[in-house]
Amino acid sequence: MQHASLKVAPREPLLAWPGAASLKLTLPLSYLFSKIFFSVYGGTSLLAKLRHIRPDFHFAWELRLPFLPWLSVVYLSVPLLLLMTPFILRTWRSFTPFFLALTAETLVAGVVYLIVPMVQVYPPRVASGLGGAIFHLADRMNLQYNEFPSLHIAFAVTAAIVFGKRCGPLGRILFTLWTAGVAVSTLFLHEHHTLDLASGAVLGLLGVAVVWRRTSREGVLESLRLEALCLREFAGAVRHHPRELAKLFARYRTQRALAVDKRKNRTLPAVRPDLRAPSPSP
Repeated sequence: MQHASLKVAPREPLLAWPGAASLKLTLPLSYLFSKIFFSVYGGTSLLAKLRHIRPDFHFAWELRLPFLPWLSVVYLSVPLLLLMTPFILRTWRSFTPFFLALTAETLVAGVVYLIVPMVQVYPPRVASGLGGAIFHLADRMNLQYNEFPSLHIAFAVTAAIVFGKRCGPLGRILFTLWTAGVAVSTLFLHEHHTLDLASGAVLGLLGVAVVWRRTSREGVLESLRLEALCLREFAGAVRHHPRELAKLFARYRTQRALAVDKRKNRTLPAVRPDLRAPSPSP
């Protein structure tokens, strides 16, 4: 008796060249997310100066943690990994839900930053040498008052879960260890406190559960595709037929003005003599 051999399809590599056609869709979304992130992250930091700023939530033992500037290498791995997203999520169907999850997390965190602006309470940090140079590079990315929740941890958790689903068990374990390393580096760089990290992790988990999973459904993706096609057709019409659109808009304004004038000049129907109110007797 012969047993049929089952062939298992080889797993796609985590990192690969997506092709020019895919990059035409994913790179604009990456650029859009960078604009959203820096607008929200920078804007909330500026607006926080107009509000009462309170010290960040912290425990006394956190203030005794040593400052280890060389951990900036681990800390900087989060933005570097996000920059490689188009080469990991290589189709718009896999990239778009991730983009929407990070965008939602940024907007939620921005609201919290505006409501509860905070400042960390660690002692002043002094760094020199190569580790100090890397630390100062990482520190330039951070702004004041955007402490709770930590978007750094939220993005790391989201990336670890989404990218880990493209790996085997070993890859998922490595992504989990990497996320823990990012959290440790954030503490020992004195960038965030423990509750900032916990709230950032919760935000990342909610971003995956609420946004990423729902927008990964085929029906939602197909709706997004149709909306994008409609927007592209409209943009093409605006670009190639501006005169026709201008005529259409002018015609609409004319018709609207005529309708308004008609309503203003509309006369009330005459009242029948027998329905008129009787005049008061002298």
